Amino acid sequence: MSVAADRLGERADQSSWPQAVKDEDGRYVCARGPHNIIRAACEFALEELRGCDVYLGSPSEIAASLYAQASSRLDTSRLLFIDDESELPVIDRLGLASDAEDFIRICAGLGLEMSERTAHRILAGQIKPVRGVTARLLRERDSSSHAPTPVDLAKDRRGLRIAKDDMAQFSRAVERDFNDLAARYYLNLCGDPKIRVSRDRITVTFDLAKEE
Repeated sequence: MSVAADRLGERADQSSWPQAVKDEDGRYVCARGPHNIIRAACEFALEELRGCDVYLGSPSEIAASLYAQASSRLDTSRLLFIDDESELPVIDRLGLASDAEDFIRICAGLGLEMSERTAHRILAGQIKPVRGVTARLLRERDSSSHAPTPVDLAKDRRGLRIAKDDMAQFSRAVERDFNDLAARYYLNLCGDPKIRVSRDRITVTFDLAKEE
């Protein structure tokens, strides 16, 4: 049997996310949602909750996510002694990119096709990393009734000032660490971490969603 793919319409709800609920054993499972690619990714992410992080997005979003994680993980002094990105784990290789040309070349080795314009946008921070599938899925349970108030991460009226890009990177890092704890104790983060900067203190607050 042959199928004319160019004439076959897309099924409905291909961009809808499922909802996560706890089963009898207290583990999160997917429920009340369409059976699409997103659900397959969510089910895998929940099954491997303590084993790995799963990300879902376009090639440019995945490249931006890899670049952000590699930039936050890699020690700059270590990079001085690395001549070939193949010496690094796959998830860290984009951290070695020194310019758009390097970025495109390394992306190609990862199976991510990238235009020069897109590479420049990622390096400039114009294309943001995506949230992990598990973090987004568990947050979806409360997003309809809880609208988190935007936080000005760089605002400081008492002396200390931190650049927005640095604070955004810090916020993503602490959220990743929280997800490890959440996986062990079945916690559900409600909104993004709130970061308050004062003269001699940086306070990070995690608001936990109430169980339904």
